[in-house]
Order: sequence, then C-alpha cells, then structure tokens
Amino acid sequence: MSGKLVVIEGVIGVGKTTMARMLADRWQATGFYEVFEENPFLTGGFYENTPEYGFNTEVFFLLSRFRQQRDLKTSEGLAVSDYFFEKNAIFAKMNLQPEDYAIYQSVYEKFLPEVRSPDLVVFLQADLETLMRRIYFRDRKFERSLAPAYLERLMNEYYRFFSNYHRSPVLNISTNGLDFVNDPADFRKIRSLIEDRLSGQIQLSLSTPKPRTWDVHA
Repeated sequence: MSGKLVVIEGVIGVGKTTMARMLADRWQATGFYEVFEENPFLTGGFYENTPEYGFNTEVFFLLSRFRQQRDLKTSEGLAVSDYFFEKNAIFAKMNLQPEDYAIYQSVYEKFLPEVRSPDLVVFLQADLETLMRRIYFRDRKFERSLAPAYLERLMNEYYRFFSNYHRSPVLNISTNGLDFVNDPADFRKIRSLIEDRLSGQIQLSLSTPKPRTWDVHA
C-alpha cells in the first residue's frame, strides 16, 4: 500500500474523521484532516441562515482544502484523508444560488486538475436516524441547528454524485449497526475490506443501504 492515497468520505456524522485517524494510526500513515472548525462562516451561522452564509462558507472551504491538497500532492508514503476535494462540488451545488454557483464553479474547475486523485475512496454510509444520533452525541455547538431535512438532502446529493463518479475506485460501506470506535471487531471488518480492495483482491462489501430519492424543496 506504500505511496497510495486513501480517502474516507460520506455525509456529516458518518464517522469520516474517526475512521481516517484510526486507519492512519493502524497503518502508520500520514493523515490529512479537514479543519472545519477554522471556517468562521460555518461556525458563525451557516446552519441558521444558509442563503446568507453559504457562499462565504463554501469559498472558504474551497481555498482551505486546496492549500492542504498541495501538501498532500507532494506527500510520500501511504496517506489517509478524511475528505476528498470533489466534496466541494457536492456542497456548493446544494447550498449556493445559481448565480453564486456559476462563479464558484469557474474557480473550482481551475483547481481540480491540480489535485491528486485518490487510489481508493471509501464511501461510508448510514441511515438518517444513525447520522442524527451521532451528531447529537458529539454535540458540536454549531451543528445543534442542523435540520434532518438538510441532512436528507445532503445524503441524496452524495448518492447522486457517486452514481456518476469514475475518477477513482469507490468502496461502499454501510456503518449501520456498527460501532467501529468501541468494537475492535467492527473496525477490523471495515479495515479488512479496505486493505483487500487496495491489494487488488475481490471482496464483497458490507451491506449497503439502497439509495433513496427525496423530494428536494428550496
């Protein structure tokens, strides 16, 4: 696995950062983690007023992630990240007005060719109830106003995006009913699937929930 980049992705609350840190520690790999708490627009009112804070929130993330991606591109050895650069497009499409999205997209498309492609994207999934429970118990102040309807829309956008994503191999893993933080056996199941996929072995994934389509209202 030397020299490869593994990206852990999924919607808010699915456990991306925790899984990425656990894998990096297990593999003695270099970890690259999103610094969401440094985004003053996200923590300063985004979930309360997305139309007002959306553009600044997404532009801040775009620039912050691109700066980090430059370091990741030159990194040697095995690397694990808790996000991939294309998530910018998922969130921007959902959160921005058409005129703002057009401006944003023109900058994003200039950055994308400069970003390192993952050797594997691990798409962690969970149902809405599981996600909301995890968000509730981690109790980040700025997420207390995150509405279930917003999370449902985000889940829909993620499924739609990955149904057409072909830039890197994707491994789908459902985390429903798993406690990979506290149960070593659950973590071992997930880790084994990832390691087998990286080594080229054909392995059935853990059961993955069927994508749902929700009616999205502005």
